[in-house]
Amino acid sequence: LRKFNYKAMTDMKKIAIGILLNCLALNVYAETKQIETPTGAFGISFGEDLSNLKVIKDIKLKDGEIIYQVNVPKPLSNKFDYYWVSVTPKTKKVSVISGYKEYKLGQRDLCISDKDAIVVLLENKYGEFKIDEDMMNINKNKYKNINEVKIYATCATMGGNSTIKSSSHRHSS
Repeated sequence: LRKFNYKAMTDMKKIAIGILLNCLALNVYAETKQIETPTGAFGISFGEDLSNLKVIKDIKLKDGEIIYQVNVPKPLSNKFDYYWVSVTPKTKKVSVISGYKEYKLGQRDLCISDKDAIVVLLENKYGEFKIDEDMMNINKNKYKNINEVKIYATCATMGGNSTIKSSSHRHSS
């Protein structure tokens, strides 16, 4: 029979406790590094009055919602051609902020590449995005929920042309 080595067992307990403490320290660090909830996009804040924005035009959608094309204070250089906001019906406060860029027929790959570049910028600030699995997702649309805000990046193909859209919206309460 071999003698039981109490010293080796005690050393293993120290190692196990050391690993556990390191894991706890990493967990505490991760919890203190909370992701800040986005307050808006492109220099426009959620809850901002529509009257504070320079509206270029408005469009009434089939469901009756009106969206507004606006000039934004902080456009994302060379990524979007135009920007739209949606507002709450009664108070006219901004609830959705979107950037769009249109691509010509046959530029779907460029659209997806540009969308992915935008997602990387957003992931650097807000952490990893998830692939949208709610639909047949050939464009690998991505999203991130941060508290009451959802950020969504898509590259949709409509009528042969592609459109990149990145939206942030605050869930209504």
